[in-house]
Amino acid sequence: MHSLFNLTLNLSRAGSVACVQSLPVDPTRPTLLLLSPVGTQCFYMKNAALFLISRFNLIILESDAVLSYATATAPTPSEGIADFYRQLCAALPEGMQVDALVGYCSSAPVALLAGAQGACRALLLLNGAYFLPGDAIAKSQYERDVERMMQSIPLGNWAQVYEAVRLLHANSRYAPSDYRYQQVRPLREVEAFRQYLIFLNHLKTLEITHAAQAVETPTLVWCGGNDGYTDTASSKYVATWLAHAELVEDPVGQHHDFVDGHEPLYQAMTAFLNRHAPRAAR
Repeated sequence: MHSLFNLTLNLSRAGSVACVQSLPVDPTRPTLLLLSPVGTQCFYMKNAALFLISRFNLIILESDAVLSYATATAPTPSEGIADFYRQLCAALPEGMQVDALVGYCSSAPVALLAGAQGACRALLLLNGAYFLPGDAIAKSQYERDVERMMQSIPLGNWAQVYEAVRLLHANSRYAPSDYRYQQVRPLREVEAFRQYLIFLNHLKTLEITHAAQAVETPTLVWCGGNDGYTDTASSKYVATWLAHAELVEDPVGQHHDFVDGHEPLYQAMTAFLNRHAPRAAR
């Protein structure tokens, strides 16, 4: 019986990094690394994990841990992300390696950068929020609103912006113990809000097109036709630069399908991973 446990990985330069891992590790199974979106914690991914745990070894890591190291120690976020993943792979138990990397929402560009470094054998980008520069690629109203909030960091008025945003979410019905609270956590906690915007500003500097061109692994790009948070245009744009992309637009797909227990998405992910699994793990 496989279960999820809170563990700590000791990385050579990044130090102790908290994560969630499924145990016991089954060497005959592929290992999936799930990246939680910026501003969220590992348990936000629990519904996906509870479905996938029957087929895969799982590691859940917070994007904030990656970006905290990457933005503090390297000349560019891209270099820092690459360095973090090299350390992560070296810190895994002997014989264990990341076979597939899953990025969802704002963790999709982080996963894309890692995939460009050859960090996995398969890449899954789900309802990605890529913060592409300019207005040539269509954006949702939510994406435009977040980009306006991001501007408060260089302008120095983020605290005032937080007070205005907090009032909009003051009556959220989700308690902090509810995984859905993670959807509004960066907008309800002042320090989380500031860090959220800082990290998103760093993501906006990433060279997404260059990273996508460097990815050599099979990549599932999934977007939902009813996603009110991220416009499908950015996922479609990224897919055009990937050499081995499988683009799927679910016409009834919602933004939170991955974290809300949407089994058709999990089944599509499993089918994709089975097609691209190492031969010994099939």
